[in-house]
Amino acid sequence: MISVSVGGPGLAYVRLTPSPVAETLEWLRLAACGERHREFGDPGAAARFALRDRDVALVGAVLRTYRHYVPDLLMPSPPEQDWDAAWRQQLEQVRATPAADAVRMLPGNLPREVRDAVQQGTFAGRAARALRHFYDTVLAEQISTVRAAIDAEVAMRARLMARHGIGHAVNTLHPKIHWSGAAIDLRVAFRETWDLSATGLPLVPSLLGRPGLNIQLGDPANSFVQYALRATPAPPAQVQGPVQLFGAHRAAILRDLDVPRSTTELSRRHRLSKSTVSYHLAALLGAGLLVRAREGKAVHYSRSRDGDQMMALPVTRN
Repeated sequence: MISVSVGGPGLAYVRLTPSPVAETLEWLRLAACGERHREFGDPGAAARFALRDRDVALVGAVLRTYRHYVPDLLMPSPPEQDWDAAWRQQLEQVRATPAADAVRMLPGNLPREVRDAVQQGTFAGRAARALRHFYDTVLAEQISTVRAAIDAEVAMRARLMARHGIGHAVNTLHPKIHWSGAAIDLRVAFRETWDLSATGLPLVPSLLGRPGLNIQLGDPANSFVQYALRATPAPPAQVQGPVQLFGAHRAAILRDLDVPRSTTELSRRHRLSKSTVSYHLAALLGAGLLVRAREGKAVHYSRSRDGDQMMALPVTRN
């Protein structure tokens, strides 16, 4: 058992707070390790496609190597801010990790590209870019489900705390978390004692995380306990249809390709940058939903037979 003392001033800083970086890393880890989420299943073609990006692949290699451990530099403790502000601050914390800290936090037999990035002092910056790229291209259009579930959890715990006190709120978080008066006890297989009475302990609800606890202690300024939500809303994949499967932008582009169109034309029609359209086209092409043909200097995309079948998919609820 790990006992974390939070008595005195630290009691005022025991708080529930979301970690956008943690949710992003959990989905990236599933894709990199070829695993399935306990409720949402396969992380999807878009997540696997994002791993073709060099920086995303770099972080994926770290997650795949350690498997059940995420280095502290990739998981900054979430600040007391809303989701968007916390996301920006956490990314900046990852990016600003000193090169010496990256060397210390990334031990072991890592792939050569990871070792080179660590030794060259570029790992932290590339990791921050990878997280932003993965979030923007894979999670951004579906993140409202995650945010809603976590916001509901935080609001519910706040009501419990107001009515019954902090002990009751903490005791009902997770079977392995227990409030013992002045300490938060974590029921794990090894024994440790930590004193966070000066800083408190953030408790981080996670929708995309693993069923157990993710415990990060040691540095009082970068400590937290992440726990999986017990009850979750129906995952997006249970509502089947092009928008739910691909997100609104990608589904709209696929719908528009009943006739051949170029990247420039799609950019204008959907008011998206050419780079964003190119990314969506590459993902749809990689999934076998498009074909492309060159006409002079222009490349035109249109739906394949599988793409036509996808657009005919009715919206159903399981």
